Amino acid sequence: MFLLLFALILMGAALATDYTESTPSLCLHAFESAIDTDLFIELVNTHSDISESVSVRKLGSRLVEADCAALDTLLDPTNTSMSSKSVMPRLLHSLPSDTPMSHQNYVKDTLVYAKDTHGQFDTDTDTDTPMHHQNYVKDTHGQVPCTDPECGTLWHLSNPGYIEGYAGVDITPNIDIDVLPAWDVTKGEGVTAVVVDQGVDGSHPDLATHWDSSVEGNYCTDSTDNPYYPGGSHGTSCAGLLAGGEADGSCGMGVAPDSNLSGRRVLCSAATYGAFASSLSDHCDRIDVFSNSWGPTGCTGSGCIIYGDSNDVIIQAAIEGCLETGRNGKGSVYFFASGNEASYDGDPNDYPYSRLPQVLSISSVGITGKPSYYSNHGAAVFAVTPSSGLTTQDGVSVNVGVTAPDQSSLECNVLGFTGTSAATPIAAGVGVLALAANPDLQGVDIRHVLANSCRVLDVSDESWTENGAGVMHSEYYGYGLLQASAAVTVAQAWGGTGQQETLSYDLDIHSSLVPARNSTEYTVTVAGGVMVETVVVKPTLTAPQLTGLSITVVSPSGTESVVLRNR
Repeated sequence: MFLLLFALILMGAALATDYTESTPSLCLHAFESAIDTDLFIELVNTHSDISESVSVRKLGSRLVEADCAALDTLLDPTNTSMSSKSVMPRLLHSLPSDTPMSHQNYVKDTLVYAKDTHGQFDTDTDTDTPMHHQNYVKDTHGQVPCTDPECGTLWHLSNPGYIEGYAGVDITPNIDIDVLPAWDVTKGEGVTAVVVDQGVDGSHPDLATHWDSSVEGNYCTDSTDNPYYPGGSHGTSCAGLLAGGEADGSCGMGVAPDSNLSGRRVLCSAATYGAFASSLSDHCDRIDVFSNSWGPTGCTGSGCIIYGDSNDVIIQAAIEGCLETGRNGKGSVYFFASGNEASYDGDPNDYPYSRLPQVLSISSVGITGKPSYYSNHGAAVFAVTPSSGLTTQDGVSVNVGVTAPDQSSLECNVLGFTGTSAATPIAAGVGVLALAANPDLQGVDIRHVLANSCRVLDVSDESWTENGAGVMHSEYYGYGLLQASAAVTVAQAWGGTGQQETLSYDLDIHSSLVPARNSTEYTVTVAGGVMVETVVVKPTLTAPQLTGLSITVVSPSGTESVVLRNR
């Protein structure tokens, strides 16, 4: 049963958080961080130093509190009854709050955390650790290993807590996509990504070695067929962040440097709605990932425009068709920027493409892990990746972005590319790595794989809420900061999402049912035996002004999603 709340005032519902205790539960933190919670429970209950005193059980998706409390007591560092050789207590006590899931290899008898997940192994006490798990030497989040002159500035890929050549910058270590362990498995081989933008310079040395001209295209009628737009470097920068090559000696590396890459030019005054639709669907049977760092301007100082007319439906239909038939029937994957209008309360739900259920809408965080000051927020935000944000350098406020190739083959935009435009191709690159790790993934699978590959940032932020599936989500962070290494690990183990279907329900809502400064509720009852993943609301309504109207969906478990924001 879902509630639809129509209101002419801001709903103002506070989002509660359960992370308020002064002494956090080590047991609960480790459980909630585990990729496979059932395997975690098996590990605890078969560990020789634990199982004799404590066993833990699950109730639904949560641990039984009494069991967790007993384990916390047992693992107290002052408890001298525990064997000094036990790996489990040292794992739990050294697990930092920002440990990415990819580092949490809860595999029976192969626990690897000795002192610090980013430090060296204590070889005196970890002689039983298998060699193939001893991969965290000195610093998992070290500098990117490449020969390009700007490799030391690629903090968004791997962030050791400093930027080479930029002393004094206030930077939070490990705010990155944790790509280095993923590259031990794949760098995107066999996967094709297309950047739809102003055009992409496929001759750029960062891109030329793996450029796929068979799916490139120019959808503007005001120039030649060259998909590169002279004077427009935006698309080239996006492409470099996604798949810049590693041996070109130019401007660092992309997330998936060995993938196949192409570009399409459609952002021009001469482009029609039909041209946009074609740029997002042509040859999608051979395209795995579409990266889109653009969208209509939804909010300005004059107000917000909610898009969704018949012309937008043409583009939506093209995307939805490839979500079903792309990648040779497995479904293409679409990434869209959530937008940069946060100062006007911008919301990706305002946009006709980023709000589509299977489209991944990407927002951004800065170098300190906080949401970028411009990044849109809302229920449609899927995840965040690093882009730019305010910090300080020697006490002076600075805006630090990411390093990306510029239009000219001789130029590199060092720490200067910004916006959700930069965050989106980084996220698309993570998607490419996941698909390379498991080419059998269906389009519907990738959403689950990536959602389970995110790291929660700033858990004390009140925007975080737990949904009915026991998953954390925030309208600012989405499911969290995407982690490439986790995405590859989860993708390799993913067994399939299962059959999906679409159910439609019509509500007969009459005019004047929402009095001024009041709200009205409508209930939708879904057929039994159905697990609801996504709810799409398509209202047809008339109001004196939309700035006074909000629409909120409330799930049976109480999760509230604002689909139309009161402004």
